[in-house]
Amino acid sequence: MGKFVWLEKDQHVELAISVDPPGFFGNLFSKCPNFRFCVEGSEPISTYIVDSHGLDAFKKGTKDIGLYSHGGFRGIKDHKQTVYLPHDGTWYILIVNWSKEKLVVWYDSVYINA
Repeated sequence: MGKFVWLEKDQHVELAISVDPPGFFGNLFSKCPNFRFCVEGSEPISTYIVDSHGLDAFKKGTKDIGLYSHGGFRGIKDHKQTVYLPHDGTWYILIVNWSKEKLVVWYDSVYINA
């Protein structure tokens, strides 16, 4: 599936993902919650995987968002990653255009918890 969006300079998209505790859905051997995401940009973009504390810090304008991030990449066009998270709950994929140009972004995420 997936979705396309246009991002102006310094604009972002946030995707919320509700992550169940390990072992939910019968997978008792899962050690930590996880999901996979894919983001492609027409120009280099940045992605960050944050919890609610990281999202709050980002919205308050922190320059050190990487300190709150549990995955993602900065300044590349093609992002593919399986992220293993330290806890369940709601997590966010932040897709950020730090460049000076408008760009198109395609994104998709899959919750796997396996």
